[in-house]
Amino acid sequence: MEKKELTLHAIQLKEIKVVELSIKANEPISEQDIQRADFSLMAGRSEYNTNDHTIVVAVKIEVGDDSTPSPYKLKAELLGIFCVDEAQFDIKYINEFAEKNAPIILYPYLREHVYSLTMRCGFIPRILPLLEVPTLKITKIEDIHTE
Repeated sequence: MEKKELTLHAIQLKEIKVVELSIKANEPISEQDIQRADFSLMAGRSEYNTNDHTIVVAVKIEVGDDSTPSPYKLKAELLGIFCVDEAQFDIKYINEFAEKNAPIILYPYLREHVYSLTMRCGFIPRILPLLEVPTLKITKIEDIHTE
């Protein structure tokens, strides 16, 4: 097997914080009802902090509400703090990164929390579906002119 050198991305996830992690059991309902139940996924971001070169991105999921039968109501919210190497990443694209790429980076952590919480509370472990990954590809001006 050939050894391949890895290149670090110009933006790194520095820290993950749990803002909320809660589950509340409802009236007994077939757990199969929840396996296909809708959930809502939300994301938001802070403004870019030019002093410490960071941006904070939040992802939140809610499962079960008053309009959908569900054995539980679940909420999970995480914050990710991303550090940016401005020498390697043009900061004019930071909001696009924070809105498209960062939530996808945080999503596996959210999936794990939901899976673990439902399992520990005695429900069928909830596996959140995979999402399509949006791409943010930045091409240098020099590369465009040489193509």
